[in-house]
Amino acid sequence: MDYELEKALRKLRKMQGRDGLWPWFPGGRGNEYISLYITTGFARLRALDVGTDVTPALKALPALDAALTRRYDRLRENKLLGENNLTPWVAHHLYTRTFFLKDKKLSKRDQVAFDYFVKQGETHWAELRSRMSRGHVALALHRLGQKEVPKLVTRSLKENAKVTEEQGMFWKDREGEG
Repeated sequence: MDYELEKALRKLRKMQGRDGLWPWFPGGRGNEYISLYITTGFARLRALDVGTDVTPALKALPALDAALTRRYDRLRENKLLGENNLTPWVAHHLYTRTFFLKDKKLSKRDQVAFDYFVKQGETHWAELRSRMSRGHVALALHRLGQKEVPKLVTRSLKENAKVTEEQGMFWKDREGEG
């Protein structure tokens, strides 16, 4: 298993661009979406105490933070900061970034955008359609020391779940449809 993990890490290091982002396919341009997922994978491995070098994830963070800041800047320029601007990608970014706050601090410029979207999470979490995105917000806020919203998210998830002895906890609806 160690050999396979090291083999996968070598492949990821080789594919990572100078800007820190990974492409969907070898030789392609770096992509924020897939890079966020890969960075999250590094975070989860470390959280599970899998001895993994997270240097590639740390290298991706400035580009991912800059992507969040660009979103913020567009909203500011278009005078939309008062609207609900919480998206699944933003929720996922907050979740992932909170794994690494002690490893790599946000720049002052990126901190402004991050703080704005944290407030968005506190305010608009219930409007996210995806349970996973709501969970991402709850975990990010919990790591940031916020207690009330994570409790509300957890309660909401439990209230909408079905529990049977045979199947355990599940949700009857098919998320993402309709």
